[in-house]
Amino acid sequence: MKKNKITAGLLSASILALSAGTTFASEVELLPPDQLHVIYEAVPISAPLHQSHFNGVRGEVKEIKELSHLEDTLFATIQVSEDQIVHMYIPKNLHVIGSDKIEVGAIITGYYDVNKPMLMIYPPQYNIEAVHVEGAADEMINIKVDLFNEDLVSADHSLKIMPSDETVIITQDGNVYEGELINRHLAVVYGISTKSLPAQTAPTKIIVLTEEEVELENEGVELIDYPDSSELIRDDIAYENHIPIMGDVSKMDYIVENNEIILPSAYIKDESTVMVPLRGIAEELGLDVKWDPATKSITVGSDINLSIGGQYTSNGAIVDLGTAPELLDGTTYVPLSFFRKVAHFNNAYVFEGQIVIDNGEKME
Repeated sequence: MKKNKITAGLLSASILALSAGTTFASEVELLPPDQLHVIYEAVPISAPLHQSHFNGVRGEVKEIKELSHLEDTLFATIQVSEDQIVHMYIPKNLHVIGSDKIEVGAIITGYYDVNKPMLMIYPPQYNIEAVHVEGAADEMINIKVDLFNEDLVSADHSLKIMPSDETVIITQDGNVYEGELINRHLAVVYGISTKSLPAQTAPTKIIVLTEEEVELENEGVELIDYPDSSELIRDDIAYENHIPIMGDVSKMDYIVENNEIILPSAYIKDESTVMVPLRGIAEELGLDVKWDPATKSITVGSDINLSIGGQYTSNGAIVDLGTAPELLDGTTYVPLSFFRKVAHFNNAYVFEGQIVIDNGEKME
């Protein structure tokens, strides 16, 4: 059996859509932001829904390269629309559906687990667990990536699979898999299916993404009433909280105003917030930092105040970052977003495997 391998390339320009965990004959569509309210109005608030465990991101590869701190992973820049890019972290040995390589100019769909921890960063970055490279022969194939239960029905109840003796079953790295399929995350490649609900099909190929059984805690979700669909897409916190953690932040370099500086390591708080040392970054940005040991409070510049375990204020106004300042080994740590939302610098993000803070052109 041939293993499809990912080959690094270089790149150029345009396209995409965000999708759920199914690709139908290589076509993926996304409602424009001004129409998203239709989804929320069509289903009663708090109505239980069956939800896929995976979403797909589709676009044109603009650049693909290796990162020094992630030797087994490729870092791809994907043009998803005229004015938006995303980044994908793709394991080098990942079995590729479709073409035998990922290269600049290719149209790919990367699938990521929506239930894994999220990180507040921009541009969006995704840990890819299955990938499809589009080609001329794709008109006859469909792809479904999801958790399949004891009846081999997908978590969103849209597809039931019935593997046959001719179904190729492999692991993510292309090796033959002979274990159980039930309660596993699977990438399913199939042709025709019935028009029943769920649809039924005999797959041509199954890629097992999780060899261990997945335990389901809750199959239902509650809808949230978003009064303005544009806020759903563009609101800072709502948008950023749907971005997964990428790489080990404790090993990432700090790049402050285009200069690499040596500081204590960053860490993740509550599975979602990047915490960084305050003083070293602030002083590199030209801000004075004063510590009051009696009150465990800090003044940054002339108008920013914060206290360990307490609040942040800027010009007397409280700014809620969701995570209080922490004192660790004599160093005060704050969320990375502090430098954007409190200190008002344009950029403070995890970007291409580095922690970047500067007042350059906004990354948005």
